[in-house]
Amino acid sequence: MKYFADPKLLILDNGIEVYVVERPEQPSAEIFGCVRTGSIDEGQYLGYGLSHFVEHMLFQGCKDFPGTSAGDELGRLGGDANAYTSFDRTVYYVELPGKNVQQGLAILSRMIRYPEFPEERFAAERDVILRESAMGFDNPSRRVGELCRQMLFRQHALRHPIIGYPELVAQVTADMAKNYHAARYTPGRVFFVIAGAVESSAAADTLNQYLGDWARSGLAEIAVPQEPPQFALRKAEIAVKDPLARLMLAVRIPGVSGSATAPYEVASGLLGAGDAAHLVRTLQFERELAVDLDSSVLETAMESMLFVSAAAEPGKIDKLSKALLLELAKIRKNGVKPAEVNREKLQHKMETLRDLRTNAGIAGTVAGCVLSGNAPEAFDAYMDRVDQLTCGEINEAFQTMLDPEHFCLAVQVPERTVRRKKAPETRGACGAKLLKSGAVYLPNRELPICDMTILLPGGHFFTPSDKAGVNAICAELLTAGSGKWSEDAIAEKLDALGADLTIAASANSFAIRANAPKAKFQKFAGFLAEILAAPDFPDRVFERERRARLAEDAAKAQKPAYASRSAVREMLYGSHPYANNVYFSRTLPSLTVDDARNFYRRLWMRDRTVFAFGGDLRENEALQAMDLLQSALPLYDGDAVFPARPRSVAAEGRREIALDREQQVVSMGMFAPECLDDRDYPAFQVLCDSLNGITGRLYKVIREQHALAYATGMALRSGFHPGEAIFHASTAPETGDQVEELLRQVFCDLMENGLTAAEFEEARNNELFALDRIWAQPEESLMDAALSLYYGRGIEDIRRTRERLQELTLKELNAVIKRRFSGAKLQIARAGNLGKAK
Repeated sequence: MKYFADPKLLILDNGIEVYVVERPEQPSAEIFGCVRTGSIDEGQYLGYGLSHFVEHMLFQGCKDFPGTSAGDELGRLGGDANAYTSFDRTVYYVELPGKNVQQGLAILSRMIRYPEFPEERFAAERDVILRESAMGFDNPSRRVGELCRQMLFRQHALRHPIIGYPELVAQVTADMAKNYHAARYTPGRVFFVIAGAVESSAAADTLNQYLGDWARSGLAEIAVPQEPPQFALRKAEIAVKDPLARLMLAVRIPGVSGSATAPYEVASGLLGAGDAAHLVRTLQFERELAVDLDSSVLETAMESMLFVSAAAEPGKIDKLSKALLLELAKIRKNGVKPAEVNREKLQHKMETLRDLRTNAGIAGTVAGCVLSGNAPEAFDAYMDRVDQLTCGEINEAFQTMLDPEHFCLAVQVPERTVRRKKAPETRGACGAKLLKSGAVYLPNRELPICDMTILLPGGHFFTPSDKAGVNAICAELLTAGSGKWSEDAIAEKLDALGADLTIAASANSFAIRANAPKAKFQKFAGFLAEILAAPDFPDRVFERERRARLAEDAAKAQKPAYASRSAVREMLYGSHPYANNVYFSRTLPSLTVDDARNFYRRLWMRDRTVFAFGGDLRENEALQAMDLLQSALPLYDGDAVFPARPRSVAAEGRREIALDREQQVVSMGMFAPECLDDRDYPAFQVLCDSLNGITGRLYKVIREQHALAYATGMALRSGFHPGEAIFHASTAPETGDQVEELLRQVFCDLMENGLTAAEFEEARNNELFALDRIWAQPEESLMDAALSLYYGRGIEDIRRTRERLQELTLKELNAVIKRRFSGAKLQIARAGNLGKAK
């Protein structure tokens, strides 16, 4: 079966390949500019992070676009440009409205071919990369992953970090980066993938105009040492100051790419992908040794690897390590059953298909096939191979890869701390309509997948402050058992149905979101109704989830970005429920399972519950699913009690949170308008866009002009009541004062002068394009339509969302900024290493 239109391959005379998947019905197109070079290809400069350094510098000036003007122009065109560097590839990608694709290709071509490496930006960008490296050092999961990879590869270049080692990155010069670019960025290694609203011959003509005379060069590849066989278990341990312990087990697996890895991908899913997976079920749910567990396969052009990763409470990490090895030995000896394999095959196939709902997913799939040495048609062969896999082949794969002599086990434990005395144009809603039953209906028949969303008044907004976290616990308990269905049986049944079910509580709503294959959707709807009708709320699972949440809270509290923004929210909201999701650890210890049961019973208010159906579903099928659900669910007549609006803050506030980290995050927050405010909220959406990304004013002032921060931005959250706008920047410990002052300067400049015309046009176009992108994705479009009805604005209101943004003028926006900013009492929080400049 073909899962997307055949990509058209056009090859320029110098060998540059252009793959185009034409989707004329889409509002946008995704462009991938791919270079077959990565951190393993740095030769004598292995470990210097040159691939990553060059990626950064391509956004700092190129032919016809000095400084950051290439990114600025892409932003003006409605583009969202970014890049990533991996072991064997560097990829630059941008999503643009279809009408601007040729301009985007022209700019991206010049960035890739003609970077300028300006001396005045080179040193500043090196400091930014060193700060990024320090932030990575603060990430325990990344640390244990790098340790595991160093054990797995003793000779191969995959053992070194992509970003490089800080002491080597500090030695990188502009000449080194220029020479690396000249040697590795050549026509033989560059190719493009474009998916969406694009015409193939026009794309090829544009690329030929800008790249056609690029001469071939540097054809020889870097010789990478091959990894010798491993004959014994390798183990290592690292101590990190973090409240959770972690482990990662890795093993090299046969097959580098394509259908050869299919048995191992499915085997990985059986081990740790999803609640029904063997290791999740036994080690996380039954024995409660892990707080979180997952497995995955990583493929490069040279090696494939399987990883099992888990987090645990520190006192359980040794037991978890031993239990993991024992469970893997049992699986290798006993194998798995055909029913398990069939469930996982379906689940794996559905997860893969879901990626094909977006231009980015299609472009990424094509690029992955090409980078692995295959043609795009290899994807169809891979999916066919998954269909054909037998239980015997999967058990054979387990035999091969679960040999303990080939394992590498890395463990991270919390570092012991010394106790110190305290110091004294669009398709609108894509055809959404309201059925007579009251359900939202939004069809999309591109792929045989059906979607469902149920919204309930169970967000933090509707949760009493003394019960904060009960909604999050409740979301986890709904799949922990119901009637004849145990937790394991529910997970297995969902896999057997090929369903993806997500239940989560957010600031304003409690959302049940799902999709399933068309052929099994009605069975899935009936099954969902059955488990939601009367969940068991088992005591053991309640305690397990409460411990997991407490452990997660402890870990979040150690993250400077989370800690600083949470402190701002607390200072703004006080006892208002919007502060409920800051830290659950204050209320979780006193919650009982009866609190969860009572909360759940109050969720199903008939007039407040929104049902939405979409995907490859006809109206009568949506009504049938609706009947199944309504006849089983405990709906009742009643309405939610709205809390009092948050009180205004009387004065500026300040908090400092000392954390043993290598960075400091400065956050500065104020109240933002509620999303129901048709006048002010669209203005804040545009303002937020203008302050984020590499074209935003915060980035330009704090990073580009002063080189003081790695990450900057504005976070906007809202709902039934006023939300918050938080301006933030990540910096070095000794520059926190300077960064705070620069945040204030930007704030005051906005208050006095507002946005410029150029900033306004770019940001507003980006927001309009963001709506187009949402409405081009079936699941997100359905959620958008459901939320519109949930907020009481009617199904037709989502068509007005775009109109409100289009009607907004620069004068109106700047008037909103001046009025809102003038009366704001800023709340400032700094978290992380609070070291001061000497």
